[in-house]
Amino acid sequence: MAPPRGAGTALFPVGLLLCAACFGSDSGPGDRGSAPGSAVSETEWREVVEAERAFAAAALESGTRGAFLRFIHEDGVLFRPGPVPGTAALEASPEVGGTLRWTPEVAGLSEDGLLGFTSGPYQEQGEDASPTGTGRYVTLWRREAGGEFRFVLDVGVSGPGIEPFPDTLPVRRARVMTTRPVLGGRTLREADSALQVTYRNVDAGSLGGLAFPASLRVLRPGREPARGPGAFLAAAREVADRGGVDWSVAGSGASPDGTLGYVYGTATEVASPDGPAAPFLRVWARGADGAWQLLLDLLEQGGDGS
Repeated sequence: MAPPRGAGTALFPVGLLLCAACFGSDSGPGDRGSAPGSAVSETEWREVVEAERAFAAAALESGTRGAFLRFIHEDGVLFRPGPVPGTAALEASPEVGGTLRWTPEVAGLSEDGLLGFTSGPYQEQGEDASPTGTGRYVTLWRREAGGEFRFVLDVGVSGPGIEPFPDTLPVRRARVMTTRPVLGGRTLREADSALQVTYRNVDAGSLGGLAFPASLRVLRPGREPARGPGAFLAAAREVADRGGVDWSVAGSGASPDGTLGYVYGTATEVASPDGPAAPFLRVWARGADGAWQLLLDLLEQGGDGS
């Protein structure tokens, strides 16, 4: 079958110039140039958004499977439902009818410009153009030696759709700071392990010494995206109240300069160890103090759709 957008990405004519009015920032709409604390220019940041839009445009022009094969990195990962090598999974899947639309609404890029992510709504349609699935996706992008972006991971959660589905949306810029890692500070995997503890015990004083920025994005099935520390802690408490989850980390990665990273895998509810494993993805960025901060938390479990 074609990759579900619970896995994928955006629609926009390839090569069409993106207008500045389509872009905003976590520090407020209308910001231009580098985001506060960032050395990456708006032009550089737009490149990852343009890659996403071109990817989506290709899906409409030549089919979803062909577009995924065109834009996937040689090490790219898809979820079926657990993480699998993407190219092999795509080559073994026939093209199916219908269309898959998506468009980014938030994007971030590491300070060295080599690792980025995009996220936004998706809509699957049958051959009669009726919606068959909606939700939010996240795509992780890596820049190749030639300068082009290829995606290294694609996953999503089902949820409320947008009608009519937009050709494009204003894109919010996720802030990634220019800073060096804290000397002796946590590694990416250590920060993620501390977050797993937070999921088991969300009481005050047990947050693993982590800081959660106001721009933190929380994606859960059956719900609109939520933002901020309060939204994350509420979502984590729901998981804890159901008995918690066991995390199985399948992989992680970071930009060479260490300003943006990600951890992914599957989660199984402790109360239902034989139940289905749910995909998870967490995107991390350096904060102003150089420590890892959670930028995006996706879990296909624990929402209204679970």
